[in-house]
Amino acid sequence: MAHTEKLYYAVRLLDGEVYNGGFHQYFFNSSSTHYAYAEEGLIVVGADRTLELLLDAKELVFPGIGVPEATGERRQALRSLPRPNDLRLAELDSQYYKDPDGLADRIEAFAREHNLVS
Repeated sequence: MAHTEKLYYAVRLLDGEVYNGGFHQYFFNSSSTHYAYAEEGLIVVGADRTLELLLDAKELVFPGIGVPEATGERRQALRSLPRPNDLRLAELDSQYYKDPDGLADRIEAFAREHNLVS
């Protein structure tokens, strides 16, 4: 898979998971195994506010460390999330749902530019 395909795939996974169940679901499911690509993809498409929300969510769940690749480690971190952080995560979900960067349009333009969709 080409690098541009990985970025596109990871951002689409992020977007789908967050809209389906919030950042909690994104980090709980296997989709966040592609976290680094999602972060890079948001940078590449210029989705700065969405990137800030992702980084804030990541810091709430995994303060001071990277997102673990192992699903079990991510799930354990989510299970032990203090209540105030869990509430803050829900606030970040609400901000994400406002689509501050027009992410769907940005990722679609990226896909067309790189011939990932026709």
